[in-house]
Amino acid sequence: MHPFDYTLNSIILERVYEFNDLGVIVTSDLSWNKHISLKVAKASQMLGLIKRGIGHHAPMQVKKLFYISLVRSVLSYGSVVWAPNKEDLARLESIQRRATKYILNEYTDSYKNRLISTGLIPFSYLKESYDVIFLFKCLNNY
Repeated sequence: MHPFDYTLNSIILERVYEFNDLGVIVTSDLSWNKHISLKVAKASQMLGLIKRGIGHHAPMQVKKLFYISLVRSVLSYGSVVWAPNKEDLARLESIQRRATKYILNEYTDSYKNRLISTGLIPFSYLKESYDVIFLFKCLNNY
């Protein structure tokens, strides 16, 4: 910890160890564990809501569209800001693993085959592509 206090107009500012900045949880140790835990929980709830709402007999394209717009968007929001460790990335990927099983109504095939069948890419690749796009935009003043 830092032994000094910050002031603004001679008022000592309250020390906080985490805060929510536009939906991204930032902690004093810059660990993204809490942020990712909250996003995984919210995405899991949303996937459950979709399963209950449109059921298992809806067309694959409808289930995929719901997943991309309501679940994956939660997982990938602000992803250029935060960097998951290996365990956190596995938790994020687990949501997509469950979603591909649901989208295809296929619970025995491999994850790789399910990704090919749905036309999705692994979440880790998706995050990397968002990072590269962000870097490209920064370098080219977009």
